[in-house]
Amino acid sequence: MLLHWEQLVHYFGSEIDTHRRHFDKPNQSTYGLLCCRFADMNTKLLSSNKEHAEERLLNSLLWQQVEDAVGQWVNFAGDARGKAIVVMALNRSPCHSRCVPALFNALNRLQSSFSRRFHENWRFILACRGAYQGTVTEADYYEHATTGLDLKRLDDAGWEVCVLQTTKPTNRKTLVPGEALPRSGHQLLQAIMRARNVIRPTITRLE
Repeated sequence: MLLHWEQLVHYFGSEIDTHRRHFDKPNQSTYGLLCCRFADMNTKLLSSNKEHAEERLLNSLLWQQVEDAVGQWVNFAGDARGKAIVVMALNRSPCHSRCVPALFNALNRLQSSFSRRFHENWRFILACRGAYQGTVTEADYYEHATTGLDLKRLDDAGWEVCVLQTTKPTNRKTLVPGEALPRSGHQLLQAIMRARNVIRPTITRLE
């Protein structure tokens, strides 16, 4: 449930580092980055900094290529377990009202249509820098903020929800889980742990 940025660089290539500055700090506006690696071509990256970026990425040509690949099982590059990995990185967790349903529906459709192929050959990772709260007012808080039920729903759909950790280790060879997370990152990590009923954070690895 903790994914370090260096894992993304190692798996998808150094070109992804051009997007790193957008994830150094969480933000209430969205920056989204869709990452996938085809076996027969270079890594494909697509970013969006528009409102409800998750929806826009799910409506993109690149996501359509991912859907087609799940349906046809074309040659994606797999990890050590033979699974192809798609990562959607966000600078904050998805909003309750629009983006959580969009993310849920996107994978739910693939599971419904290609259940065995989906589970045996694919990993979909949703890496968020921090928890999104939106405008915290009595009237609209629950309309926007990501909830524990949202995290559970995304897990059920097939998203591996995790917190994106960008800090590099200093004078050490190993990462400290949760090192230098922003406050909203710690909040999101605790919410994911509660949703999964675990007491210790784990490291998400791509290979």
